Amino acid sequence: MSPRARQFDVLASLRRVWARASPAQRMLYLLVPDRLDRSPPECQSGHMQHALLKTVVAGTFRVFISFSTKDLAIAQRVQAVVEAARATVFFAPETIKAGDSLNATVLAAIRDCDLFVVLCSSNAAGSEWVRHEVREASGFKKRIVPFVLDSKASVPDFLSDIKYIAAYDGVDQGMSELVTRVASLHKEKKDAAADKQSDAMILLVLAVLALGALGSKKG
Repeated sequence: MSPRARQFDVLASLRRVWARASPAQRMLYLLVPDRLDRSPPECQSGHMQHALLKTVVAGTFRVFISFSTKDLAIAQRVQAVVEAARATVFFAPETIKAGDSLNATVLAAIRDCDLFVVLCSSNAAGSEWVRHEVREASGFKKRIVPFVLDSKASVPDFLSDIKYIAAYDGVDQGMSELVTRVASLHKEKKDAAADKQSDAMILLVLAVLALGALGSKKG
């Protein structure tokens, strides 16, 4: 597995650990790296995970790009601009390696992504795999952005009420619009993560004060 794929897997595991943790546990994970040794097996390896956990808390933004392999060249351009916007991109040709389970890896990536971008084209319309990925993203209730490459390409009926990016009017303009959207959603996520951190810190301080008060009474 490549370093990029490994990091994506670790981030996904840590995100699940973070979601299950109580406010006090979250503070311990952040402040005491060794506490990660008590987390689930997939996250047990010490300081690298601790550093990545801080990235998760700070609001890592993950984008899944769905496309037909016939549109690989344009998909690579989309990947490059989205990564330049400081997002982590799941890009099947690079992330999935020989021996990996295609379906399991893709489903996990869709489940854990923050934004699902589908490149709509006549090629994608004929791809059962793209249709499968879009259905899964819809089932997981992911935010979906259709990036339409061809004015004659059809957007799936169940996405017809979603505003799409008309890249056929100009690919560069379409990419600029996509990057702006990614940056906006990334900021929303980081702001929400910061608010949750603040809430966790307040709860931890209150817990410490309460314990101190109980200790004083016993004394």
